[in-house]
Amino acid sequence: GSPLLERLKDQADAIVFLDLNHIHELPDRFEAYVQMLPKHVRDDLKRRRRQASDRGVSCRILDAEEVAACLPRFHQLTVEATAKHGITPLYDLRTLQAVACAPCARVMACSHDGDLLGGFLFFEDEDAVYVWCAALDYGKVGEFSTYVCLLFDVVSYACSRGKHRIEFGRGNYAFKLKHGFRGVPLYSLFFFTHNSTVVLATRFDFRSSPSCVCCCSIVGAVVWFLLGAFTSPRRTIPGSVSSV
Repeated sequence: GSPLLERLKDQADAIVFLDLNHIHELPDRFEAYVQMLPKHVRDDLKRRRRQASDRGVSCRILDAEEVAACLPRFHQLTVEATAKHGITPLYDLRTLQAVACAPCARVMACSHDGDLLGGFLFFEDEDAVYVWCAALDYGKVGEFSTYVCLLFDVVSYACSRGKHRIEFGRGNYAFKLKHGFRGVPLYSLFFFTHNSTVVLATRFDFRSSPSCVCCCSIVGAVVWFLLGAFTSPRRTIPGSVSSV
């Protein structure tokens, strides 16, 4: 269990389950990760990545100038990806531009003949890679196995950098479980203070990830948010937890 959650759960006025964050504890080598998968999954992963490579599909980390040039198209694909899943767009272009400038931010682009098929915006620290945002051209995902290529290459990247863990965010549950990721519950803790301010602490993973703390002091907004949180378990603050 989570030590932080255990310490705080008796003090919170409400604990709301939000969603699952998908995590994989990585071995030292990428080949060892692949061998951990069931044989039919392993064979399919390698086959689809090889076929994509044979067709000229490549995934790579962009430099700063390349990131700046591709972000408008990247943003357009994030909007299309969220619309595909019936979700309100989580990011605007200015947010992506600001986030992509962070020293720990990386953009991995999957391309074919100069056309951006999709990409991941992710963060890395000394221990882990955190996939924060996905962009996908859904009209070409099946043709080029874009999502498989990005998964293959981001896990390979994390292993090559000596990371011990990769966090893959919410959504696409079956795909992530199929490829060895486990779901870790995400919660919101609600604390009511004397001045009717609610402090909402939302964590990526209570055991390891930094907190995102938001304050709401307008009673009407608080009531609306609480009702929404309790009636829709997947409601959260846009951008506070990745959905890829």
